[in-house]
Amino acid sequence: MLSLTHAARQLICNMLGEQDDGLVLRISASPDGPHIAMDRVRVGDGTFNFGSRCVLAVDQMVLRKIAGQTLDVEVVEGRSALVLVGE
Repeated sequence: MLSLTHAARQLICNMLGEQDDGLVLRISASPDGPHIAMDRVRVGDGTFNFGSRCVLAVDQMVLRKIAGQTLDVEVVEGRSALVLVGE
């Protein structure tokens, strides 16, 4: 199972903004590894909430590939970035 740190959930909420318009961040597969972008929840997605708001969606195939990892925040060149850490 993928886990999210509190800092990651907060950063995702900040990225999504105050308005709950159905957008979430999605972790998807790409040739270079996991890719994170704004999208909408799709049927069959694994979802993660912060409070009552859905903030992250992951396709089940990708979710299996990143099982055991943690989505966290790392400061890169003075900017906060989401990173997968672990196994």
